[in-house]
Amino acid sequence: MNARTYANEEQYHQWFIDNITEWTINQKTSRLLIIGHEISLFGGSVKGGLGSADLLAVDEDGLLWLIEAKISSSAEFGTVWNQLLRYRDSMQRNNKWPALERQMLKFLCRKEKVEPHNTTIDKPKSLKKTISTWLAYIGRTDIDANTFYNNISEQMRNGTFGLVVLADSDVQIAREKADKYEHGGPKAYLAAQPDHSGHILKCVYYSHAGQSIFRPQERTEFYDRSYCKCTEYNLKEFLAPQLRSLVDEVIYPNLHILGWNGRPHLIRNKSIAIALNFKSGEGETIPVRIIDVGWSDADASRVSSTNRVPGTYGLKVNFRAVDLEKIVCIDEALRIVRRWATELYKIGWRGRGAGSRIHDTPLTVDQYKKFAKEFEYSPKADIKDFTKGDEVERQALESFFNPLMKIKDEIEMICSKSD
Repeated sequence: MNARTYANEEQYHQWFIDNITEWTINQKTSRLLIIGHEISLFGGSVKGGLGSADLLAVDEDGLLWLIEAKISSSAEFGTVWNQLLRYRDSMQRNNKWPALERQMLKFLCRKEKVEPHNTTIDKPKSLKKTISTWLAYIGRTDIDANTFYNNISEQMRNGTFGLVVLADSDVQIAREKADKYEHGGPKAYLAAQPDHSGHILKCVYYSHAGQSIFRPQERTEFYDRSYCKCTEYNLKEFLAPQLRSLVDEVIYPNLHILGWNGRPHLIRNKSIAIALNFKSGEGETIPVRIIDVGWSDADASRVSSTNRVPGTYGLKVNFRAVDLEKIVCIDEALRIVRRWATELYKIGWRGRGAGSRIHDTPLTVDQYKKFAKEFEYSPKADIKDFTKGDEVERQALESFFNPLMKIKDEIEMICSKSD
């Protein structure tokens, strides 16, 4: 049975939901949960009115996928990528998370003609509950459902998606036009032809931030890091080769001198949160996060072509002091962080985004929580993070740990005086 025999796209959507519980994109296989169907979006149409996104899915690694399904009789293949970008932008700018979640629940509670996969619970009370049940069903007991859910809502607000065109055949114009549209995340064109025995799903186009494209029978060393979380075990794997020695020879040795126990405090998508353990006056162990180490948000585009490995990252080392309110009042935490930030500013670290003047501007409580005191290495306005691995960067990184030793001493003194 070919999709072209279906009466409409709605039937094609149902086939996809029932059959595609996982997919392989760029040599990475992930299981999927369809969480939304025909999501109404303000500003999603060509003229800025109400638009409707076909399908919304999340994979087991927490990446959201916005899917537009087309059958070969459609005349919209030439504009489908623009359509997806409109949906992405309108979802980010014009639509509130609670309203979007209500639409998802309508689908998940089987109140539409198109129904969710039978692995989802019947009439769930929340999207979070559905996610929890699904993670247990696929055996991902290592994932916290609350964290997973919160990550989804954050991606929705930030417009962070993978974009997918799903069709019943490989239409040339859809592949040709895909490169015209810029998107910071992954883009994929999948040709899916259902039959009585199951399904045939081929990725005929793939791109991630313009870095790598492959088609069937072609291979690439590029790996989509949207799926991959930075850990202490794979931190070096995706760094540009000339940066890897900085991890072994500078970062980890200095962290151990500071008293790091060798384990991450938190594993985020592209960084490891490092915390030092301190003892209170009563003997209680208090973990205080002071630094993040990981991959830069953009590819290491400034890495010289002679050292360039497709898909590798620059290195970021950010100052973060977000746990001080565990041991001091919030006003004292603001005062201490600002003083530390001033010292780091002198040796080349700059505040990120709206917190760029954290070193000389009084902070409010809201700013403290929002900016998380994140400082990134930025010796020049147009250069962020470590990309060269040369002696200048090595010395800059070494100098970063000197004030951290003073910070550690001050925290120990504060803890020793705690009641």
